[in-house]
Amino acid sequence: MSASRLARNVTEDYLTCTICLQRFREPRTLPCEHTFCLSCLASHIRTSSDVSVFVCPVDKKEIQTNKADDPWARARAFPVDGLAEALIRAVEEDTRQSNVGEDGEGLDFFCFGCQEMTSAENAVENHRKPSCDCVNLQKAYQRVMPVLISYSRDLEKIYIKSEKIRRIFQSGSGISESRQEVLSEMGAFEASLDDFYAACKADLGALKSKVAEVEVVNDTESDNVLHDEIAKRYLVFNKNFDDENIPNLLTEFVSVNRKKQELKKFEESLETKPQKFPLDFIPNKQLLGMIRSKERCGVLQRASNLQFRGQQTANDEESNYYDVVMTDKYIVTCDGESGAVQRFLLDGSYVDSMKVENICRMTAVSDDEIAATRLFKRKIAYISLGKKIHIRDQIRTKKSYIGICLLSNGNFCVSFYDGEEPPGIEIISDDGKVLKTILGHRNPAGSAPLFLIPMFLASTASDKIIVCDFTDSNHVICFDDNLDLVWYQSFPSMPCCVTSDNDSTLYVSFPDANEVHALHEEDGKKMRTVVRKSEGVKRPYAITVNSDTLVITEDETDKIHLIKV
Repeated sequence: MSASRLARNVTEDYLTCTICLQRFREPRTLPCEHTFCLSCLASHIRTSSDVSVFVCPVDKKEIQTNKADDPWARARAFPVDGLAEALIRAVEEDTRQSNVGEDGEGLDFFCFGCQEMTSAENAVENHRKPSCDCVNLQKAYQRVMPVLISYSRDLEKIYIKSEKIRRIFQSGSGISESRQEVLSEMGAFEASLDDFYAACKADLGALKSKVAEVEVVNDTESDNVLHDEIAKRYLVFNKNFDDENIPNLLTEFVSVNRKKQELKKFEESLETKPQKFPLDFIPNKQLLGMIRSKERCGVLQRASNLQFRGQQTANDEESNYYDVVMTDKYIVTCDGESGAVQRFLLDGSYVDSMKVENICRMTAVSDDEIAATRLFKRKIAYISLGKKIHIRDQIRTKKSYIGICLLSNGNFCVSFYDGEEPPGIEIISDDGKVLKTILGHRNPAGSAPLFLIPMFLASTASDKIIVCDFTDSNHVICFDDNLDLVWYQSFPSMPCCVTSDNDSTLYVSFPDANEVHALHEEDGKKMRTVVRKSEGVKRPYAITVNSDTLVITEDETDKIHLIKV
């Protein structure tokens, strides 16, 4: 029996979907052992009136499914038919090697409309749709070359990137740099202990020894596997990339769009992973105020960075989280562009979401409620985090506010700016009445204002109000609850968001520097770097802290990081 006839018989006997009567595409098998194309199965499931049950098209048995709204998601839940996929690959390879169709005729033409090679007779008799465009293989080769050349360049680009990242992993240079940053922070902390350094030297030296003794092993197995797959494709493609292998090139062209999508996934997988030494140095916060104390200098804490992604919006727009809050129960994000407010459990599990038009910044009111400003709406919304997230109430305000934080007496501190009127900060009551206002607070050291864009606000346990000026002034400013200036600090990079824990520590994000710093509440001076450039957090934006967990969003992505501090 010829190879082509064998392929045809295998297709007819084992690889034909009983719904579309074509060769399987992404075969999925049901518990009753009948197999169908993924798209055919999804279409069949869509016709079922019961969201959890449908009937097998062959034996009419009832099949249980999950209760997902999307029939494609329900269809994908069934396992891939591995045997069918293996047979399909064998049949396709047989067809490629013989360059004949399933009917045994030579494949001398290519139809651009159907994206397949065909025989001369089949081109005339069956390729009559308006979209059909059959040409001989030589002309087809000339037409597809630009696409294949583009794919070749993309493949080569990712191959080179894969090689580069593989070398980084093998060298461990990222971890070495991160280790050095940890040691450098320990040295900076050590420098502040001038008066009693001798008493702490042995303790601090012991911690340094532990850092030096820790062995870090890079797990590069999965990365090597990915690199090998990319290298294999790169070599095989270039081996066939000439006019002596036209059938192979045309076969490559048919799947080039799918393979380009695979290249994108490969490229996403090639993102440089955080090269981080697995221990952080955590200094004793009270030590700087207790110079003569015999308290320990600090501890080495294993680095922790859990990350998860938010839910895609209905139209699959990229997320842009304007703010994030964390209560003892939930993490809540808001996307000011789409209006999506999403609720997650503390481990990152998605709970639910809702739309709030023009939502801007948020502050936690209780474990089960947050308050949010609404840009251009002159309203502050109380959003309940009960069984279902919803707006419980709204208070009307005299201005459209941006930043917001809750004070211990139940009042809110809010900020406003619109590029035309002077920016300002106000204290308002829980019914929207203005109690205190300051406009473009003047700088005691000069005529320039301390703030122009007071975008993020935070309140501390002692009712200090912390403001980040999102301009090149690079100011972080502290006011008391009467809006009198306490201190201000200027930093090398522009600060974005600020949050405060219950232990007199402030945390400030610096997107341009890819860092988050811990500051002293009493004077705003830097305590330590909590998130460094090498840790894989790109442009940290909105942040919030609760207990020992810092939540960080990335600017214009849907990634959310949970960092132990």
